[in-house]
Amino acid sequence: LLTAIPVLSIPLISYIPPNHVALQMVLLAMCLGAKNVGSSVCFTSALILLNMSSPIGQLGAVNGAGQAMASLVRALGPATGGILWGISLSIAIPSHQTIVFIFGSGCFVVVALIYNTMVTLGDIPETSTNMKANVEIVEIKSIKC
Repeated sequence: LLTAIPVLSIPLISYIPPNHVALQMVLLAMCLGAKNVGSSVCFTSALILLNMSSPIGQLGAVNGAGQAMASLVRALGPATGGILWGISLSIAIPSHQTIVFIFGSGCFVVVALIYNTMVTLGDIPETSTNMKANVEIVEIKSIKC
C-alpha cells in the first residue's frame, strides 16, 4: 500500500484542467515522493527478511542473487513501461495513460497470488512463524589494563 496508492493516483492528475500546471506538478511531485519513500521502505524490509531467513553460510550467495534480480527488474521495468506507454499512445481511446498502470497492477496481483499459493501449499515457509534470527552470541570479557 505504501507504493500502490501513490502510483495509482498518478493517472488521476491528468484530469486536472491543463491551465493548472502548477497544481499538477505539485501533486505529481507528492505522488512520486510518496512512491519513492514507500519503495525504499519495502526494499529495505525485503532485504532484512531475506537476510533473517537465510543460513549464515549462504548469506553472500543469497544477497548476490537478490541484488542481481533487483537489477534485472530495474533494467526491464522501464523498458517494458516504455513499450506499453508507446502502445497506449497509439490507441485512440480516452484515458489511454492508465493502460500502463493497469498492467503493472495486474502483474503485482499475479505475483501476489502465486506467492500466496506457494505459501498455502507449503513450498515456502511462512516467515512470521518460521523466521529465526541468525545471531551469534559473543561473550565479552573485561580487559584489565
